[in-house]
This record gives sequence, structure tokens and C-alpha cells, in this order.
Amino acid sequence: MEEIMRKRQKAAQEAYEAMWDNGKGSHHPDYDPDMLNDSTPKASRVTEELYLAIVRDDVAKVYDCIEGGADVNF
Repeated sequence: MEEIMRKRQKAAQEAYEAMWDNGKGSHHPDYDPDMLNDSTPKASRVTEELYLAIVRDDVAKVYDCIEGGADVNF
């Protein structure tokens, strides 16, 4: 049972990391990193994680992101 849970946890973590694509990813499904310019800035990963924590109503994660340097004025 523990092995099954470890596999599931590892798969979930790998999927989460793949979403960020080495800093190029985004929570927006239509995000195109080639379209970045001065009028379309890219938020930092910690700021996007803050957004996701707010959406999920995960208060502990919100505070962790703020302490980690997230831009709270996104």
C-alpha cells in the first residue's frame, strides 16, 4: 500500500514539475513563452504558485508563498 502511494505521489510531483517546463510554464493553458515582451510580463513561479494556492483556498501555502517572495500585487 505504501509503495502504491509513493508511486502516486511521485507521479503527481512529476506532473506538477512538468507543468512549469523549466521556468517556461504557466498555469494558463494558452500561455506562449515566445510572446513575452514588455506589455506581457511573466510572473515568477512563486507568484504563480501563490495564485494557485489562493484558487485552491490553501491558506498555509499562501503564507509559504508570501514568505518565499511572491509578488502579492499581481
